[in-house]
Amino acid sequence: MVERAGLKRLHHLCTGVVRDRPLSRAVLWLTCGLALGLVAGLLLTRWSLGERLVIGGTSQELSVLLEIDGRRIVIGGGGSRSDLTDFLDRSTLPWDRQVDLLLVPAWDERHLPGALDLIERRPVRGIVLLGLPGSAPAWTLFERAAQARQITVRYIDVPQRVTLADRFWLELYPAADGSRVGGTRVLVHLGDVRVTVVDAPKDGRDQWAAAADAHLLVAMRQPPAGLGPMPLVARPLPRRPSDFVPIDAAYELVLDRGRRATLRFTGHELRVPLADIAHREKAPSSTP
Repeated sequence: MVERAGLKRLHHLCTGVVRDRPLSRAVLWLTCGLALGLVAGLLLTRWSLGERLVIGGTSQELSVLLEIDGRRIVIGGGGSRSDLTDFLDRSTLPWDRQVDLLLVPAWDERHLPGALDLIERRPVRGIVLLGLPGSAPAWTLFERAAQARQITVRYIDVPQRVTLADRFWLELYPAADGSRVGGTRVLVHLGDVRVTVVDAPKDGRDQWAAAADAHLLVAMRQPPAGLGPMPLVARPLPRRPSDFVPIDAAYELVLDRGRRATLRFTGHELRVPLADIAHREKAPSSTP
């Protein structure tokens, strides 16, 4: 009996050791997986902080995501509630979707639906309204939504400059007379590269004319005829007959709803993805 009891204890001990091995291996694999995931996450986060300019089709308009020196700026909104949020989600990592500054053209309500959806669904630190918003109830809803989330809202009715880093800054231009007429524009200085983002009606000639010396014009809505000459224009996909207007541009980026193009830049050049350039005859040279 004593020998049998000893054999049973030895059997249980050996069985326990054998059974523990798969569990130990599982814990080891789990630990290694978590460590690799952490390292990959850190590397991807470091990559995501690289300087870039992303242009996306949001409804029938364009919106812009700019990342400089670890800061993330979004310009626009679009006429659809979900398009801007989807554009941000597809352009960022799941755990890093905070927007440091949201710039919304406020001379009309075109970009309001997308901007409102973004502040309701994603973390936004600050908002700048380019121009003086009207008395439409939608603006009141937008301001209350921002206040409920303790988001700082600033109203810009005169030109201002926002410094992002050394040799990188924004120039904000609301409607020329401080009213809701004439549209808005944002001049983005990327070292020697100049990008002008214009949101204006076709008869807002002052805003469109100010983009004449830009290396890249981002037309947030359809531009007027006779624009140019200029090196590169990004515009929404034309839909109506009145949208098909001639533009004197060497190259075009034509983006439909849900499409986007990522441009990389250094202090002296802008790198454009060739696959996104419409009707190109030869590869563009570096700018400027």
